[in-house]
Amino acid sequence: MRKENRVAHGSVKDDEGRIGWLDVAKGLSILLVVFHHAAQTGASIGHGWAVFSTLDALAKPIRMPLFFAIAGLFAAGALSRSWVRLLTGRVANLVWLYSLWTVIYWLFFRYFDPTDGLKPLGLSKWQLIYMWIIPPSGQWFLWLMAIYLVLAKAIARFRGPVHLSAIFLLCALSAEAAADLPHYPWRNGLLYVPFFIGGAWYGRALAEWAPRHAAMLIVGGAAGFTALWMLTRHPGAHIGLSMAGLMEAVGVAPLLNRISWLKRPLLFFGRRTLSIYLGHGLVIAALSMPLSVLPLGDHAFLWVTPFLMLFSLFGSLVLHDRVGSLGRMWLYSEEGMRQSLPKRLRI
Repeated sequence: MRKENRVAHGSVKDDEGRIGWLDVAKGLSILLVVFHHAAQTGASIGHGWAVFSTLDALAKPIRMPLFFAIAGLFAAGALSRSWVRLLTGRVANLVWLYSLWTVIYWLFFRYFDPTDGLKPLGLSKWQLIYMWIIPPSGQWFLWLMAIYLVLAKAIARFRGPVHLSAIFLLCALSAEAAADLPHYPWRNGLLYVPFFIGGAWYGRALAEWAPRHAAMLIVGGAAGFTALWMLTRHPGAHIGLSMAGLMEAVGVAPLLNRISWLKRPLLFFGRRTLSIYLGHGLVIAALSMPLSVLPLGDHAFLWVTPFLMLFSLFGSLVLHDRVGSLGRMWLYSEEGMRQSLPKRLRI
C-alpha cells in the first residue's frame, strides 16, 4: 500500500512520499465503518442510543463512497497493468482475502456464535458455496472490489468525463430498481461503482486539487447534502447525496491533516485499514455476548457503542500483531501465502 499512495508531482508529498491527507481520509473512512457496526451491534443487544443511530444515518452517504473512491485511487496503478498481471495480482489477492475471511467468520458464527443466532452466518453449509454470488458477511467490500477492478479494466478505453457522468447517471436512474434487489451487496454494487471508477480515473488529480480548494468543497458539499437529504426517500437521490457527502469528506480531510492532535490518530488508523476492516467484526461479535447478558445499568446506551468501537479498533490490530509472521502471511496477504507454497504450486 505504501508504494501506491503516491502521485506524479512531489509538491504534494510528505517526507515519506505519501500524501498525508489521503491517509487521513482513509482513517476517517475506516472509523466510520467501525462506528457503523458498533452502533448496529449496540442497538441489537438492547443498548442503542438514538443519537448514535442518527449520526450513523448521516454518515451513511459519506462512509462507503469515500471508502470506494480512495480504493479506486489506489487501484489506478494496478489497472495500468496487463490483464494477466491484474488477475494474478490484485484480483487474486482480493479473492483470497474474501474467501479466507468469509470462511473464518462463518466458522466463528457456526461454532462460537455470540449473537444467539442473530447473525446470518454459519447457519448453512450452502453459504460456503453461494458466497461467490451472495456475500453473507461484512467482507462484501472485498467481493465488490474484485468485480470493480475487472469492470474498470474492461472499460478503461472509455475513460473520460462524459463517460463517467454517464455511469453516475445510469446508476442514479437504476437505483430504484436496485432498491428492490433482495441482497444488499447487489444493491451496494450498483450504488458505489461510479465512486470506485471515478477514483481510479481522476483520484490522482483530485489528490492534488482538493487541498487547494478545501473550503469550496466543504461549502458546496454541505449545501448539496442538506438539499438532497430531504429527498432521500427517492432511491435516485442517494447517488447525489453520496456525491455531496464525498465532497465534504474530501474537503475536510486536508483540514484535519493540518491539526496535529487529530492528524496523528487518523494517520495511525488510515495506514492500517486492511487489518482493521478484516478483524474488527470478530472483536465486536465476541464482545456482544457478555454485553448482552451482563447488568450494565441504565446508562449503558451512552458507552456501549464507543466501547465496542474502541476495543474493536485496537483488538483487530492486536489480532494482526499476535498471529505472527506466518499468520500475517496467510491471513492478510495472498502474495505472502503464495510465496510460502512449494514452487511447483505457485501461479
